[in-house]
Amino acid sequence: MQQIIEEIMFVLKRHKGYMMDENEILEILTKPQNHEFSKKLALKIFQELECLKDQKEILKSFIFTQKFLEKFQFAMKGI
Repeated sequence: MQQIIEEIMFVLKRHKGYMMDENEILEILTKPQNHEFSKKLALKIFQELECLKDQKEILKSFIFTQKFLEKFQFAMKGI
């Protein structure tokens, strides 16, 4: 049992190093070398959000999505 717990703790510690918060993700996506990929991603997200255009309260909760889209001059409709 102790060995299993130690293995779980090892894996958790290793994976913790891969975790990023929203600001770190935005930083990576807005680096110049990622511009083309990120612009395509922003367009795709913008298009997918069309189905929520009448759900203003839900869209308001997408704070980091909005920040990301603004980097590419896309405005979330309805907010």
